[in-house]
Amino acid sequence: MSEHKEFVCINCGGRFNADPSSEKIFCVHCGAFQSERVKPELSFDERMSVLLTDYVRMTDGEERRLFLERNLRQQTAEQMDTKRLLLMQDLWSLRYRKSPLKEMRWADSWLGELQSWLTFSGKNNPKSHQRRGARGLEQFFNNKKLLKALEISNLPHSLPTDRSDPAYEPSYTLYYELLNMIYLYVGLCMKDKNYGSIILGIGRKKDSTIASKISEDFVELQMNLLSQGPDGKEGHGILTKALLDGYRMYFDKSFTLEY
Repeated sequence: MSEHKEFVCINCGGRFNADPSSEKIFCVHCGAFQSERVKPELSFDERMSVLLTDYVRMTDGEERRLFLERNLRQQTAEQMDTKRLLLMQDLWSLRYRKSPLKEMRWADSWLGELQSWLTFSGKNNPKSHQRRGARGLEQFFNNKKLLKALEISNLPHSLPTDRSDPAYEPSYTLYYELLNMIYLYVGLCMKDKNYGSIILGIGRKKDSTIASKISEDFVELQMNLLSQGPDGKEGHGILTKALLDGYRMYFDKSFTLEY
């Protein structure tokens, strides 16, 4: 018989004992189903890795909001570090707006930004369009509300490697949100009839052809709008990594983020 271990409910924060080898675990206080991916014996870093991967793969704004609330309650109850979750919650509030459509509760304001950057970065576009796209990127990464939400005065070009760097937590928090935006965009393109149509909406390209087109669009964005190297502009290296990882994450279901 397996030894029972203590769980903290992801919904109400109540503590209870359960067999970690059980196929499904429910809270004895509120009845909420507990994620079988997060076991009590996992270290903090391992649990955060699972949490972040699950969160980035979520594409519904309301589901993401509730997910953050549940995990904040759980980590607060366990007296664990909640700094990154709080930053993620602030970014969620900045990214989503109430939708005027009844069938959609939240509108994603960042997805339009990505579509704009991709539109202006096309290699056949005039230089004036690419300059307009570059200005849009600069405005996004230097937005005062974004920097305030991340509790940072300015973003580095790329993700810091030193955890003691004050920009480490804000940069990675932004990377996860950009990663979700890319993951969502790839999924929408793969399912969109117009994006994958051949001519005048008649017929549909193969999934491999659509995937190649998305990849080509991302490469053009990197080549024509995103600066590279240690002296690159704020946030450009973070977005470059999000483009690469978000694309891979959509097609590689085993892709897992590290905390």
